[in-house]
Amino acid sequence: MVGLKQRTHHWLASLAFALGVTTTLGCGASVADASGGDVPASDTGAPVPQHDGAPVDAPPSITINPCNGTTPTALVASSDTARSVATDGVSMYWTTWPTARSKGKVFVASLAARTPILLADDEDEPTEIGVDGGRVYWVDHGRSLRSVATSGGAITTVFEGTVEHLAIASANDAHHVVFSADTSIYRVSSGGDVAELFSADAHADALTVDANAVYWVRQDGSASVHRRAFDLGRDETLALGLGVSRQTSLAVDAQNVWVASMDSGMLWKIGLADARTTIAASGLHCPDTVRADGASVFLANSSVACAPSFDLSTRAILQYSAADVRAKPLGIAPAEHTGIDGRFAVDDRNVYWAGRDGAQSYVYCVAKR
Repeated sequence: MVGLKQRTHHWLASLAFALGVTTTLGCGASVADASGGDVPASDTGAPVPQHDGAPVDAPPSITINPCNGTTPTALVASSDTARSVATDGVSMYWTTWPTARSKGKVFVASLAARTPILLADDEDEPTEIGVDGGRVYWVDHGRSLRSVATSGGAITTVFEGTVEHLAIASANDAHHVVFSADTSIYRVSSGGDVAELFSADAHADALTVDANAVYWVRQDGSASVHRRAFDLGRDETLALGLGVSRQTSLAVDAQNVWVASMDSGMLWKIGLADARTTIAASGLHCPDTVRADGASVFLANSSVACAPSFDLSTRAILQYSAADVRAKPLGIAPAEHTGIDGRFAVDDRNVYWAGRDGAQSYVYCVAKR
């Protein structure tokens, strides 16, 4: 393992590059390995603990934040290359890239123990992941939505079909697990039953949800962002003509919907109350993931064009003020994703992402600023 001082120099260099955003460059292709090809894994050879059905060693709360400070913390080493990350504030959950040697996997590690525990090891292409109500959900892209208890045990195929995106929101007594498959949006009940919410008449290129509604981007060339409230049963068009039709990401907070586009290198802000649309940031490179918590907006961005080389080694996570997005963002973490599908996660205190130190894959975290 590289020493802390050496890693810190590496992070600072990456951040210096990633903050130098000046030109708008589109991204018109996808990573060659994202469709299931071989992305080199970082197998350590060490045995990985597997669940026997016993609860994960995770306390109900953590008083000491392991992610404190401005220097990213390597929380846990992943035996295979970590891809997308989710958290419930107590534990981390992540998917891994499939390789020629092994299928994709799903892991959990508590923030206290930081010991990776294998939840699933026979996934063709696990991509997006989320957690709610004591269960972990992940997309086996184009094949199914799968789930297992956070304490491990039997894996359930929640839905079989061309599942593409997953979104989860938990607020007070409202718990919503929604996903897109073909041209429809579905919801999973607390009991595990699946019901079609509506047909979107087009594939959803991005999907998010809050306590009140589902939001999505239509993948049909219309470059439109839509909302459907759970209690209304009809679509509302929030924005048209944004110039986005694919490779987008969505986030929602109490005031706005945020839309990041890899194609155009832009971040848009759409007001929930008036649907007023403004360009929040431009000249971005490969902004594949956006997250929002009301106070801040977090965005993955690289200092180099995402095509044709897909060199993501200079990628960083930027933190913008939601009240003044045009102010210079803070570069809080070099994400160094292994692919454009590598989604990061936020909770009340921290940001979590999959990254590398040389050949070794880690799940990292850093405290919010």
